[in-house]
Amino acid sequence: MKPTNEQLQQCRHALLAAFDLRDLAQLVRTDLDLALADIAAGDGWNALEQTVGQLVLYYAAQADGLQRLLSAARRQAPTNQALSDLAERWSGLHFDPLPLAPDYPDAGHSQKELGADDAEDGDSLESTSSGDPADMSFSFEPMGPGGTITNTGGGASVGGDAHVGRDLVGRDLFNVGEGAQVVIIQGDVRGDSAGATRGLLASPPKPLIEEAIRLDVATPTAAFVDTPFEIAVAIRQPDAPKLAVAELTEVTSEEGAIFRSADDELISYRVEVAAPGCDVTPTHYVIKLRPGTDSRIYFYHITPRGKGTLSILINAYQVGDDALVAQTRLHMAVSLPVNAQSADFTILFAPLLQDVFRVAPGEAQLVAHQKIVALQMEVSKGVDAQDEVMAGLIQDLVDVAPNIAMSICAIFTNSSLGNLVGPTTRYVLKRIAG
Repeated sequence: MKPTNEQLQQCRHALLAAFDLRDLAQLVRTDLDLALADIAAGDGWNALEQTVGQLVLYYAAQADGLQRLLSAARRQAPTNQALSDLAERWSGLHFDPLPLAPDYPDAGHSQKELGADDAEDGDSLESTSSGDPADMSFSFEPMGPGGTITNTGGGASVGGDAHVGRDLVGRDLFNVGEGAQVVIIQGDVRGDSAGATRGLLASPPKPLIEEAIRLDVATPTAAFVDTPFEIAVAIRQPDAPKLAVAELTEVTSEEGAIFRSADDELISYRVEVAAPGCDVTPTHYVIKLRPGTDSRIYFYHITPRGKGTLSILINAYQVGDDALVAQTRLHMAVSLPVNAQSADFTILFAPLLQDVFRVAPGEAQLVAHQKIVALQMEVSKGVDAQDEVMAGLIQDLVDVAPNIAMSICAIFTNSSLGNLVGPTTRYVLKRIAG
C-alpha cells in the first residue's frame, strides 16, 4: 500500500522531534551515504521543516524507503522516544512508492525560466505537496514577461504575475516578488480572470517550540501486602521547587520536554501509572495546563497483592500525538503487614528490654519496663494501633531512660513496625533521634 498523508505527517513529526539541521545532515551522510543538499534544501525561518518534508517525500518515492529512513534515524538517535513509537506503530507495514516530480532531486537548485515568448498557455509544473501524497499538477499562466517558476518539491516561488488554473491543495508556500500578484482561479475558469473566485493562500507551517518540563513523584518508604498506599504526581517547570507531601518522603524527579506551537493556550497531558501485581486507582489522569505553569498534585492509590520488589512506572504523554514526554520508574519493597498472629513482639522488643536493664538507673527500670509492655500491647493491634498512644509511650520511655532513644528508633525504622507509624509518632521519633 502507499503511505497515507497521516503516515507522512507521522514521519515528519518524529524526525523533527529527533534532529536539528546539523544532525539531519549527518544522518543522511553517514547512514544513507547521501548529501542532504542533493535531496532537500530548505531556507528561511522554517528551513528545518521544509528540509524534513522534502526528505520524507524523497524516500516515500522508493519502495520501503520510509522504513529505511526510519531505521537509519533510529540508529542515529536510538533513545529518541518519538522514533521508537513510530517504529512500533509501523511494525509489519510495507509501503509502495509514491510518484515524485521528475526534477525533485534537484529541488531548490534547478530553475525553469518561462519568458513571454517561449511560455505557452498551460505550461505545467508538477510537484508533490507535503500536505497531499498524491501528484498535483498546476497550470501557471504568466501575466507578464520574465516570470520565473521554481519547483521546490514542497512549494513554489512565483516571480511576476501568474494565474493558477485550479485549486491549491496542501501546504505549498508561494513567495511573491515585489509588485507581483497571484490570482488563484478556482473551478473551471480559464483565460480572463474576470468573475473568478479568489482563493486564499495556505499559511506556512508555524515552527514548534520545545519546552522543558519535570515529572515529580512522591512515595512512601515502605509497602505492605493488601494494604493500599498513596503516591503523588505533579508536572512542574524545571526551576520549580520539588514536590513535598507529608508522609510521602521519597521524591523522584525526571526531566522531559514537549513540543507546541506559539498559539497553544493549553497543553494536555495524560499521566499513567502502571504497577504489575497491584491494583491502581485511577490508572491515569488527563491534566490541562497553560504553557510555563505547574500542575496541582494528583494522587493514585496502589494496593500490592504479593510480597517482593514492586516496580512502579509513571508515564506522561502529550495528548494529541501520544508522544511520551517524561517517564519515572520506582522500586519499593513489599512485605507482609504487622499483626498479632504473624509477629513475635517478645523477640522484637527483647533488645530494648536488655538496653533498659543495662543503661537505665535502677529506680527507672521498673517504670521503663511497664512502658515497654504497654507499647508492645499497642503495636500488637496492627492497623488499629493508635498513633497518639504510641507517640506518648515512646516519649515517656525516653524521659525515664534517655539512653535508649536510639534503640527505640531502630525498632520502628528497621522492622515492619514502620507501617504503623503515623505523623505524631514520626515526629517524636525524629525529635528523639536528634
